[in-house]
Amino acid sequence: DPKDKGDQSNAQFALLGLRACQESGVDIPKETWAAARKFMLYTQRPDGGWGYYFKDMRDKTSYGSLTLAGIGAMAICEYYLGTKEPLKTASVQKGIAWMARRLDFAENPEVTSSNVIDPLAWHYYYLYSIERAGNLLNTEKFGPIEWYPGGASWLLKNQNHDGSWHTG
Repeated sequence: DPKDKGDQSNAQFALLGLRACQESGVDIPKETWAAARKFMLYTQRPDGGWGYYFKDMRDKTSYGSLTLAGIGAMAICEYYLGTKEPLKTASVQKGIAWMARRLDFAENPEVTSSNVIDPLAWHYYYLYSIERAGNLLNTEKFGPIEWYPGGASWLLKNQNHDGSWHTG
């Protein structure tokens, strides 16, 4: 039941794991993909994005990292439910439209409006989610912005002299 509380970021990781299993020859039942899709559609906000939906807490706003996790999760579900081009589905298009208006590599868009999570702790997860969604959809851009060069440039600019990155 999608009304049962879940967690879209963990759902993204679970779906990536199920995708790896499917690609390795483990048959994942269509019902599993359909249930995950139903949950992701239920938690997509009217503006096209996603915010956190965890236990008894639901964000009052959409923000970047969870919108990208939702886009990636929907792409996986749609693909394994038989959609040849998940990029063209309504839910993914709504998520991409939300993201295209806000894509910024220096900050996780709208995350400071979250009433559920610590907004400063998830920047690298946001960058990871840009990469996952872009690769899963086989797209180079979100709106007019090329995601790979933008993310790589930010990472290189913010790398410490010893090769590490500050994690806040």
